[in-house]
Amino acid sequence: VISQAEYEKYKDEPFTYVEKIKKENKNPQAQNQPSLKVTYNFPYFVDYVINELEARYGINQEAIFSGGLKIYTTVDSKIQKAAESVYADPKNFPKDIDGKHVESAMVIMNPKDGSIRAMVGGRNYDTARALNRAWQAKRQPGSSIKPLVAYTPAFEKGGYFTGTVLDDMPVKYKGGDGKDWTPSDFDTEGGGWRGLITMRYALTHSVNIYAIKLLEKIGVDWGWQFAKQKFGLPLTDRDKVLSLALGTPEVTVLDMVSAYSAFPTGGIKAQRHAIAKVVDAKGAVIVDNTNIEKTRIMSEQTAYIMTDMLRNVVTGGTG
Repeated sequence: VISQAEYEKYKDEPFTYVEKIKKENKNPQAQNQPSLKVTYNFPYFVDYVINELEARYGINQEAIFSGGLKIYTTVDSKIQKAAESVYADPKNFPKDIDGKHVESAMVIMNPKDGSIRAMVGGRNYDTARALNRAWQAKRQPGSSIKPLVAYTPAFEKGGYFTGTVLDDMPVKYKGGDGKDWTPSDFDTEGGGWRGLITMRYALTHSVNIYAIKLLEKIGVDWGWQFAKQKFGLPLTDRDKVLSLALGTPEVTVLDMVSAYSAFPTGGIKAQRHAIAKVVDAKGAVIVDNTNIEKTRIMSEQTAYIMTDMLRNVVTGGTG
């Protein structure tokens, strides 16, 4: 930035440190507030960008904040602002429980290229690098995992169709701890079992027993492996059990959004990313996501059938 002559002239100049005097705060409520306030827009999204720069591209914080980089992100400010306004309105959420917010997170992604368009990691952002529930908080996804570990793997294995019939009736399995496991459906407490039902009906109405039996038929190993290797879910060996079909593993919102993105694209999954391009202080492009990695993880036929069945969930089922 400076010339050699300027460097030689100023390198031995004494450094004068100016101490900032912290005034005593007379407001007891203000004393409980976080000391570091966030002044930049879209903090949850920006924090994720910083993480991606560090974790994926090995760019340290010194370079990020003071290295003269130009960082171009995938955020759509219109969508991001809309999402943040929804989260800022308490009317959009259940009442607090024991004085604590019922929390939530959101990720909006363009499935065609894996670009993250908006991200909200919680209802309040009150300190820098706050917990971002969109990608840092692992939770059980429940029935939303069924298409990823049971239905899609069944189609890809072959021999299973939307009209494949299984019996929705009481079942009992022996658990790994030796105890009996008797799963049920959310609406069968009073004995409302459905009997013989098709795959389409089972997905539409989120029937647990069907999903468990289907996973058992295709093999837990096959369903587990497909969800982990193809959809990219962070499954562990302890998830390799029949309850996998009911969403007992722990995943993030970002994991699920990324996995589901392969359905509307005809079975092609793009590498998720929040950074479009990074240019250094000298104008050299050091990150370029113009041609993002894309992988076919299922056949076009399977993606079409799954998308069609998932529409039924919204138009006439539990969705």
